[in-house]
Amino acid sequence: MSYETITSLKRKIKDTEVEIDLLKEESNKGSIIAEFNKLELERRLEKLRENLKYVYESQAKETVSIRMYGDSVEYGKISNRVLVSVLGGFQSVLDSIASVAEGAYNAKGKIKKDAKHLSDFKVCGTFAGSFGIVMEKDSGQHEVSQGSLKTNQVVRGLFDVLENSTDSELLIRHISPYGKRTIKNYREWLKELKDNAVNLEMNWSDESAEIRRYDIMYNKSDDIIYTLDSLEEVFNEEKTIVGILTGINIRRNTFELNTDGGIIKGTSTLETLIGISNKIGSEVKANMIISTIKTNDYITKTMWYLVNIIS
Repeated sequence: MSYETITSLKRKIKDTEVEIDLLKEESNKGSIIAEFNKLELERRLEKLRENLKYVYESQAKETVSIRMYGDSVEYGKISNRVLVSVLGGFQSVLDSIASVAEGAYNAKGKIKKDAKHLSDFKVCGTFAGSFGIVMEKDSGQHEVSQGSLKTNQVVRGLFDVLENSTDSELLIRHISPYGKRTIKNYREWLKELKDNAVNLEMNWSDESAEIRRYDIMYNKSDDIIYTLDSLEEVFNEEKTIVGILTGINIRRNTFELNTDGGIIKGTSTLETLIGISNKIGSEVKANMIISTIKTNDYITKTMWYLVNIIS
């Protein structure tokens, strides 16, 4: 991970600076060997600082490419109407996820400026086959939080939803924390893709150069739309819950918390669960999103999503 790389480089830089300081006194006394070693360490220090700068620059960049193909897309050409529909749908889903990431759980109202900043990608290139675009975001170091960019967390949330869309139960579990606005925008995006007969191949390269890929096939979207249509009401609230962390499952992205009110079982991100794995068996104060979902067949479900551990 980039955070671990940065920590390692900083430690090496500090150790090298200490070694140089220790050799300076011997070098000043005329020691040829000490002077040679000092020069070698100074070259090493310069190289380490260059590497750290490169990692910071790489970490502050997110890249998403979208390849559009299907009956209505020519090789290297695309209707402006179709392109606007694809990019508009992508942006609306990303905005709604970013809005929740910034603490706004209401389905109505304007997207706040900070949320828009997180999801503001710029088109930086196109490619054929059939027609593709590349989008990039230089996030800036002020967004780094616990070793991960907020933009990274937002795009990761989008791919978590996409990758679990073909299983109705998993789709509900992953999209419900992002609220009714996200459900609505995702459903409308899928309907637009279906109406325009456009498939999407999406690739995301995050700050650690890890790549995730997902295909949206318009002719397989009916079941997903049906699941999203079934979610009549979604109400989200944020709560702080105190309890004993009794277990986590990295493979399924789930956790278990023993509270005074009983056992709570829910989901979280892989990064969050890895970060709290050392707290199993300990009392924690957890920041949760509680999703209350009512389906159109009058079934009510409550789902728990772990945002982070406060202490």
